[in-house]
Amino acid sequence: LLIEMNGCRYRCVVTGSCGIQYSDAAILTVDLPYNLFEITVSANPTAGGSVTGAGVYETAQTCTVTATANTGYEFVNWTENGVEVSRDPSYSFLVQTYRNLVANFSVQTITVTTQVQPYEGGTISGSGTYNYGAHVLLTATPSDGFGFSNWTENGNVISTNRSISFTAVNDRSLVANFIAQLPELHVTDITHSDMIAGQQVTVSWTVQNDGLFSTPNGALWHDYVWLSVESRVAAGDNNPIFLGSFDNLSALEPGEYY
Repeated sequence: LLIEMNGCRYRCVVTGSCGIQYSDAAILTVDLPYNLFEITVSANPTAGGSVTGAGVYETAQTCTVTATANTGYEFVNWTENGVEVSRDPSYSFLVQTYRNLVANFSVQTITVTTQVQPYEGGTISGSGTYNYGAHVLLTATPSDGFGFSNWTENGNVISTNRSISFTAVNDRSLVANFIAQLPELHVTDITHSDMIAGQQVTVSWTVQNDGLFSTPNGALWHDYVWLSVESRVAAGDNNPIFLGSFDNLSALEPGEYY
């Protein structure tokens, strides 16, 4: 029986005496020459990746074992008898004895980050870290007075739906964009009583919402009354006189007025 290992041939001779029965199958144990050592490698878990470099090496010969992660996994380290020996996927060493090396892999972690624009526009659920291949669901919820516009990634619109889903295969950073749902208010029918020095003046006006959205509930919007020689009060006007403000405690729906 000839056995060839590492470029060398070894002859194994089996002898016996007459009358002894031999089975068809037998286990043959071969002791390697003193200067040859076997290096074994394995992957943990086996689905995590592949390993190369196993074989029989001569003493002081350089052995290089290599671990390659499969899709969805990442290499962690090489261990021997549970002790870490290298964090490099390609590990080289001088052979001095038998060695049993294990390449350890872990499931790849995917990070999904989100941002709200503007920051007061709403909230997002679903961001965080996921295992490779996991299902991700992101949902954008607008705050009062805001509406959802779209999702963007790297400045590109990827969806106009508030909820989007995808498979975690790479890190992603998405922005949920909201728009303020502002009313369109017009002031008309401004009237006042006769203006006589030293006497009280009564001013009245009508405010109508001609927009598509209502005003917010609560004392969050106000009527400001100014006295000016101009028909409109704007930034830069000279000497407008502020007379007071009036809180509005209820929403003014589109088409409504007071």
